[in-house]
Amino acid sequence: MAPETTRWEEYGEWVGWWPETGQRVAAHEWAMTRALLRGETVRGELIEYQPFGRSERRFFLNNAAPICGADGQLLGAVVAEQDVTARMAAERALQQNVERIGLALAAGAILGTWFWDLRHDRFTVDEAFATNFGLDPALGQEGLSLEQVVATVHPDDRPGLMAAIAEAVARGGAYAHEYRVRRRDGRYYWIEANGRVEHAADGTPVSFPGVLLDVEGRRAVLAALRESEERFRELADHISQFAWTADASGAIGWYNKRWYDYTGTSPDEVRDWGWARVHHPEYREGVVAKFRAAIASGEPWEDTFPLRSRSGEYRWFLSRAVPIRDAQGQVIRWFGTNTDVTAQREAQAQLAELAASLEKRVQARTAELEQANAELRRSNMALERFAYITSHDLKEPIRTVSSFTQLIEQRYGAQLDDRGRLYLGMVIRGAERMSALVDDLLTYSRLSGENVPLQPVDLGTP
Repeated sequence: MAPETTRWEEYGEWVGWWPETGQRVAAHEWAMTRALLRGETVRGELIEYQPFGRSERRFFLNNAAPICGADGQLLGAVVAEQDVTARMAAERALQQNVERIGLALAAGAILGTWFWDLRHDRFTVDEAFATNFGLDPALGQEGLSLEQVVATVHPDDRPGLMAAIAEAVARGGAYAHEYRVRRRDGRYYWIEANGRVEHAADGTPVSFPGVLLDVEGRRAVLAALRESEERFRELADHISQFAWTADASGAIGWYNKRWYDYTGTSPDEVRDWGWARVHHPEYREGVVAKFRAAIASGEPWEDTFPLRSRSGEYRWFLSRAVPIRDAQGQVIRWFGTNTDVTAQREAQAQLAELAASLEKRVQARTAELEQANAELRRSNMALERFAYITSHDLKEPIRTVSSFTQLIEQRYGAQLDDRGRLYLGMVIRGAERMSALVDDLLTYSRLSGENVPLQPVDLGTP
């Protein structure tokens, strides 16, 4: 009986089952079964299959032939299923290599190709290979010896090249080696030979095909990059700060020499997040948390914390880090520095202490001045009161003296001799000066404290 169909949604990848046994039939099996029911032979059907509960996918090549009875009814089938997953992967890799070679040819990076028949020791090259190295293209097709091929290799590079070739032939598989060769202009250029040694089933080397790539420009760029890196490292090793770089996740990959001189650590000890080991335990957790927050936000990081030196002493450092972004704005690494700010912190502490001391001294001096001002005000008040009381106490006696001297002058002035008139005049003028002095005292007391009450004042012992 033929399998019955059911809805795709009900069983996922299954589309039918055999009613007698309840066995489910997969989609590819359903298609093959339908062909067998029609008496057709199935050849080379490629099936992609994912085993239950596993993430990998595998490929199988199916071949099937129906077995029918005398009446033409399908009795069974002969099925051969071959796992071709590895072959499919190899074909994809080969296709990728072909695409890469096409790109390299378009860019002019391939100088030529070769094929070395290891069984017959016959070395053939294409026209581009022969032309680039001044060889006869016809001879390159007929076959060259290995000695002829390596004749253009720089003498210093021949031993290494021969050793690399021998090693690749012995082990089989991929081969890549860089060396210098003399080209048609007589100058030596850097090339990279890429190939693959194929072995027979018994391990005998069979063939060695490959291509030659022009890497002169690439090596020049790499040399310039190495020179630039060396200059950067030399500069970084001589600055006073610690310099470092980290990847996008914050894992440290490089420190300058100053860091290791101070901390006494090794690169393995502080790689990734190992740098936290030289942080003071009191601050370590907070520093790590702040740095992780900066990594998550992509914002520049700044923090101040103590770091332990190789002698066990802790010094304060100001650390700053900025993100380095690619053309799309994604953070690809971090660049940071640590600056020793111990002296500045100590100076700030001393300034704070001095400021606090000056404030206390100013407060004490202000209190002294306030006390002096209070004493001055009391003295002024006493003087004002003295002037007021004195002016009132002297005013009446002086007025009496002045009145009687005027009366004596009016009544007895004619009877006085010259000496008497002289003395009388001196008394009158003295009384007038005293009266003027009293008026001045009274005016001063009125201006300074007109309403000062008349109370006795203790002026102290003279």
